[in-house]
Amino acid sequence: VLPGGRLTLSVLALNPGSNILNNSGFESGLSYWSADGGTIGLVSDKSYRGFASASITRPTNPPLYGRFVYSQNLSLSSGVPYLASEKVWKGYSPFDNGQSFEMMTAGSGDYSNFEYIRFPLTGSCQGTEWSMVRSVITPTRQISSSLRLLNYAAPQSGTYVLDDFELRACSSTGLSYQWYKDGAILPGATTPHLDLQNLSLEDSGAYVVVVSNAYGSVSRSTANVGGGQQDLEAPRVM
Repeated sequence: VLPGGRLTLSVLALNPGSNILNNSGFESGLSYWSADGGTIGLVSDKSYRGFASASITRPTNPPLYGRFVYSQNLSLSSGVPYLASEKVWKGYSPFDNGQSFEMMTAGSGDYSNFEYIRFPLTGSCQGTEWSMVRSVITPTRQISSSLRLLNYAAPQSGTYVLDDFELRACSSTGLSYQWYKDGAILPGATTPHLDLQNLSLEDSGAYVVVVSNAYGSVSRSTANVGGGQQDLEAPRVM
């Protein structure tokens, strides 16, 4: 900590709205879904919830890719972040550029009209063998597009089993914040930003923010401040 200095800690948190995709759990078969490269199928012997899931198998001959596509175009608003998420049986490997989801316009992947934030694969979902793939996709202009999950690096079988394919518009409203230092509440620290001014050694410690909405809360250690070293990477809370 630099005595007399100033440090601002921030958290990026988004509040997802309702899922805007139809038949996300494949309970109505494969309606609304198609393949772009590879083949898709219905899986009846495993599911994250309900009684069915789906599969995407990449081809064995070039081009060696498969895409699981929501087959209806979506009208997406400029500047609105959308959370794309998917449960995948026994893990998922993104493409070599880290991409998992992409928006499709004019028959090809669109990277010029969207900004992508990719999240690491989550571990086990509720103690199951399902993992969650997530990305935040923000259009830079009003656009009509379709969403697809990429299959470039599937396991040896070339097949992923999928469930709960969802897309949700997000906002920063409806959230509340509370910051803590070394486990103690910081009175009045209830915004996404924590401004530490006129720093002293007494400001050293572990800072945690708890973000809540109507459904619950999540906490994340955002910074360990002290000894001249700061871990200042702000979390993204979804």
